[in-house]
Amino acid sequence: LVRADFSGTDLSGAIRMNSTFANCTLLTNVDFTDTDLSNVEYMNSTFSSCTSLTSILVTKSLLPKVKYFSQTYYGCTSLVTVEMDFPTAVYYTGCFTNCTSLTSLTLKNAVELGSISHIAEGCSSLNSFVLVNCSYKDVYFYFNDGFIAAFKNCTSLQSIDLSSLSLSEGRHKAQFNDMFYGCTNLTSVTLPSVGDYSSSIYYGGPMWLQNMFKGCTSLRELNMTGWNLQQVVDMESMFEDCSSLREIDL
Repeated sequence: LVRADFSGTDLSGAIRMNSTFANCTLLTNVDFTDTDLSNVEYMNSTFSSCTSLTSILVTKSLLPKVKYFSQTYYGCTSLVTVEMDFPTAVYYTGCFTNCTSLTSLTLKNAVELGSISHIAEGCSSLNSFVLVNCSYKDVYFYFNDGFIAAFKNCTSLQSIDLSSLSLSEGRHKAQFNDMFYGCTNLTSVTLPSVGDYSSSIYYGGPMWLQNMFKGCTSLRELNMTGWNLQQVVDMESMFEDCSSLREIDL
């Protein structure tokens, strides 16, 4: 399959498009012009391993109710620049894992993020990750895995600023384990403040930080002021192999 034409098709009854085009390695384009996808909520693995795909094909006007983007573009190795603007989206778990050509990723207007775990894991060319008007709010507690391995092995990433991310109060599990594991060129990290957040998570629930910065061999300084660490239960290997790290502010 190289091209699919759904233009003018009424798919208003569809709620799930999980794995619809998964493993279509020659797919380059799907025409959704005037297609009614107004009730679709699930886009999990929809284009997974579509290794010839060069653009994301869908927009917020096409998907006004979408919530799930888990592994949607997993292994899409030809994607280079992506902007996601879906105000209803909750889960981006593994959305771009192993998109090895991806250099720039922007999330916009995601006001109820439930998870960005593994979102860019293995994106070895990624050098820009930008959040615009995004806030983290655990809507569905049992599926929440927070920030696990969000940027693991992003070996081209040199700096990242997450300070604009609003962490809403709620019943959260604060999982930051493996978040920057293996980011060997990372020199600057600006983290969101989690002071109020961590004291309210699941009414004083646990926080996991194991392997968070493991192998960040270029990181020299880290500012974690504003973090409430009273609920930390695991920080094993948090700074292991951070051979250039000289200062941590808490």
